[in-house]
Amino acid sequence: MRKLRKDAERAPVSNIIIILLLVIGFASFPIKDTISLFGLEYTQVNRYIFTAAFRLLFLAVMVYFLYTYRFQKSLNFKVKKFYAVLPCYLVVVNNFPVIALATGQAQVSASAGVILLYLLQTLFITAFEEVAFRGIIFPLCYLKLRQKKRAVFWAAALSSALFGAVHLVNLLGGAGIGATLLQVGYSFLIGAMCAVSMLLTESLFVPISLHFIFNAGGLLVEELGSGGILNMPTVVLTAVIGVAVGTYLFYVAFNMKNERMESLIACGEEPPAES
Repeated sequence: MRKLRKDAERAPVSNIIIILLLVIGFASFPIKDTISLFGLEYTQVNRYIFTAAFRLLFLAVMVYFLYTYRFQKSLNFKVKKFYAVLPCYLVVVNNFPVIALATGQAQVSASAGVILLYLLQTLFITAFEEVAFRGIIFPLCYLKLRQKKRAVFWAAALSSALFGAVHLVNLLGGAGIGATLLQVGYSFLIGAMCAVSMLLTESLFVPISLHFIFNAGGLLVEELGSGGILNMPTVVLTAVIGVAVGTYLFYVAFNMKNERMESLIACGEEPPAES
């Protein structure tokens, strides 16, 4: 463990590459083929069950790296300055198709059991991604850039860009170029929001909750119902909230002191002696 911590500080680029390769491998894991290996039909329910199970396994791997790099301070249930991230919850709650559902433009028709499985797999997916990117890659980017001015800001930007770029793997699954590029763009923005929220609250559980709410709402109708979710009131409201919250977060990130990250990832502290 001592060696891995030193590796994190001395060779962050190689460690970033290792984590990214693991994430890409996990993201492209063939769930459909795996279900077939068990002699099961590829159904929505089986997809949710297997996705949740494997993402939980992948999450455990990421938590292992979080501890071996000694970044575990972010696994803090005691959230600080929660008021500072309340605007972020406006963004993610707004991603629910409330207007479309209220007007009958969209419907959710799945059973309660299927909805529960959907939420469970969404939770494990988002927890895995947040531990990997905000818990590990973000601090590694900071360690690479820590001697530069506004290192926290640039580390947040770089780790969020990597988070967005990883979604290009969806092209391998047959996703369209336009839809994939759109996903890369908003993943960058959501990643940046989650990075700032982790630093403000000093807890990974806040970005996990933000990411979970955003994903759960965004795919709700597509996965569990029917109809369209886009309408003019939703577009206008999304634009207003996005610009307002984005401006606020940019200001906060741009003025974030390095000491906040230094404290969170225990820079300068000697790792405990191994027994």
